[in-house]
Amino acid sequence: PDSMAEGGARAAVGGLLAFHTAVGYLITALPLQREVSLLLHRRPTRHDRPSSSIDGATFTFDGGSTGPAGQPGALSWLFISLGLITFSFVVANGIPFFAIFQSLLGSLTGA
Repeated sequence: PDSMAEGGARAAVGGLLAFHTAVGYLITALPLQREVSLLLHRRPTRHDRPSSSIDGATFTFDGGSTGPAGQPGALSWLFISLGLITFSFVVANGIPFFAIFQSLLGSLTGA
């Protein structure tokens, strides 16, 4: 909204843009972080209902640092989130043509 004049309309557009960014984060980043967390916290166990079997070893979600519901703890989730954000930042700034590529993808997909 930098091209807009100062006032209520500019503030409303800024707020809606922040809301749009938050919704995009919830839709894309949280499922990705959950999958990374599940991959990192899998341990070989013997359960009645295995999720997969490789050479006789069964792998199910057995938590590492777990919370009350058996899900990964908040500290683990924090480190996964920070790791993904850092990786994304490095990729976005490390590739010289990334901004041009991102613009091209956005225009081709109609985003």
